[in-house]
Amino acid sequence: MAQQREPLSFSVLNEAFRTHLPDPALAETRHFNLYKVYQHAITYALNGSRAKRTRHYFDLPFHAQLARFKVRSIRSKSHLPRLKSVVFYDEVRRGKLPEGRTGHFFYHRLMVHPQLSNHSIIAHPQSIKDRVYDCTTADLAAVSMRYLDATEQTVLRDLNTVYRRLSNHVKIADFQAYLGAALSVFFESFHGYYTLFKANEVRVVVLTCHYHNEGLIAACKLLGIRCIELQHGLIARNDLYYVYPESIAPYRDRALFPDKLVVFGAFWKKLLAEGHEFTSDQIVIGGNYSLDQHRIHEAGDASVRQNAILVCTQKNMAHDYLPYLDRLQALLEQHQPDWKLWIKLHPKEKDPAAYDRYREAAQCTVYSDELPLSALLAAARIQITIYSTTLFDAIGTGIMNFALQAYGESRDYAREMLDHRVAYPLQFNDDVIERYHYHEQHPKAMASRDDLYAPYDETRLVSLINFE
Repeated sequence: MAQQREPLSFSVLNEAFRTHLPDPALAETRHFNLYKVYQHAITYALNGSRAKRTRHYFDLPFHAQLARFKVRSIRSKSHLPRLKSVVFYDEVRRGKLPEGRTGHFFYHRLMVHPQLSNHSIIAHPQSIKDRVYDCTTADLAAVSMRYLDATEQTVLRDLNTVYRRLSNHVKIADFQAYLGAALSVFFESFHGYYTLFKANEVRVVVLTCHYHNEGLIAACKLLGIRCIELQHGLIARNDLYYVYPESIAPYRDRALFPDKLVVFGAFWKKLLAEGHEFTSDQIVIGGNYSLDQHRIHEAGDASVRQNAILVCTQKNMAHDYLPYLDRLQALLEQHQPDWKLWIKLHPKEKDPAAYDRYREAAQCTVYSDELPLSALLAAARIQITIYSTTLFDAIGTGIMNFALQAYGESRDYAREMLDHRVAYPLQFNDDVIERYHYHEQHPKAMASRDDLYAPYDETRLVSLINFE
């Protein structure tokens, strides 16, 4: 079995994709191109991700695979949830409304629009507390107990062909096991959504992340349902699932990308246009549709800011952040007693307890949901992160951004933050307060906030969802 190891950088993984599958035609099937599913498999194999090496049945004869679904269908007692024509795929992301209530960070203003208020919600189990929803992703396990129709059988047969084809083509240890697992996850997801959507009159699905939702998108493609993605965070040239090379262009309509991708501003559209997975008319500028629309756009009175360093962590990257936070905390205690360290945890951090040791530390405060990001950006003088979207959020607020360089698994992303002119470079052993005072005296031109975040275009978004 592959051994768990430090995750490889995105640059290394992107080079591996180009090396081991230079021609996306190898991932072609009758209905789809499965290049993104291949990306999942090679990433898991090269990283030795044991949790992703799950059981699959592609080594069985095809008739035995069909028989398995037949047996499952006999045992099934599931009912199919009823869905309306507009479906929001509700991943776990919440924010505060002006009146203090909680709403979906990206969907809320669309959900309450009169033309879209009659919608359905598919929710993750983690997000259903105090929420109205029509079904959860956990319900799909019961839905997918039903037998395969003729179209689904052709899809499953094609997956068997890809399994054999790519297993023979890619020479990476344990790749076949990871590929079988990735194809199985894809098909189970596809079967559940296909069964659910086929029984309803869904016209459009809105989501915030196309990668790892290939099964959902495949169901939409086969059933003629429009799929719209709303940008949920940073997009970079070095991403695994955005800004694809030219080789994907002949297959982009089949490679399980959304039909439209809505971005915050012209900056992001221009960046995505450097790739080949979308045509220009598929990338739509929607403006700042997030709940955090009350960010300070202009630098305020610097005298009201506190001597505080804001470190915004990133999801599941404690192994990178903890050593640096230890270094930073020691720096403040020994040399900068008048400065504070504020640690803002990522909203979807799976292991917040990893940061508990800082809760009692001198000069340090850890924030989860107590204060919105905008309030912290308005109050601190310095922000440090590696490559987070918060660097872009901070532009125009008067805080000084630093991206930690040459450190951790995401160092390629961190270099790109400098290219985008959203942060100054910071090395692990630098005294950030010295760097702050230096750049106060020697500032550089940063990116324009208006270019990053256009005004919210409600009319355009509602029309897009309503097929107008």
